Amino acid sequence: MDLFSEFNQAGLTGIPLVAFIAGLGGSLHCIGMCGAFATSCSSRSNGLALYNAGRISSYTIMGILSGLLGASFTYLIKDPWISAIPAIILGFFFLLWGYNSFYGKSTSINLPSKINQFIQKRLGKVYIMQNSKYRSFLLGSLSVLLPCGLLYSVILALAAFQNPYTGAIGMLSFGLGTLPAMAIAPSAITKVLRPLKAQWPKLSSFSLISVGLITIVYRMMIAYEQANCH
Repeated sequence: MDLFSEFNQAGLTGIPLVAFIAGLGGSLHCIGMCGAFATSCSSRSNGLALYNAGRISSYTIMGILSGLLGASFTYLIKDPWISAIPAIILGFFFLLWGYNSFYGKSTSINLPSKINQFIQKRLGKVYIMQNSKYRSFLLGSLSVLLPCGLLYSVILALAAFQNPYTGAIGMLSFGLGTLPAMAIAPSAITKVLRPLKAQWPKLSSFSLISVGLITIVYRMMIAYEQANCH
């Protein structure tokens, strides 16, 4: 087995772990953004479980689309080094984000106001569907539309692997990483999570830097292998 194949195999098996750590490290941010939705769903029997099921299902679908996007981008642009540029830039963004996270600096994402209004309107309509048995699942499914920089960045990073299966497994693992915090958000956020807040940026920075390094090295290895095949 050559070096590329060994790294490829190691990368593909390590992606779920790194994605899980990224989700775990960013779960405090998830509570801040989605905690109100989770709390509103917890008042119903199985509501919180349905909310998280919808949320993780949407993450997995986005992972599949991410893998397809990466594969199509490589198909359209024949030069392997040019096709690698977006993924490498994204990888450096992760490194910068991880550095900022380690020192307690925030890296936020802002969507255009019209897109924000569209998302808030759709979520608002579902939020007031108090008598619908699908409300919790729909709220979880639509939460993927919220402007979460970590979520969007992990989705884009998985596109570098050009594989919908890898994208699906990566986003599923990311969602499972956020699950412990989101599952207890309605009842234990103050007692359990806030005392850990001071140490959370270090765990988050580790996951972000790991994702950045894997994205850069893996994409450069792909470009090198593809260039040498021609």
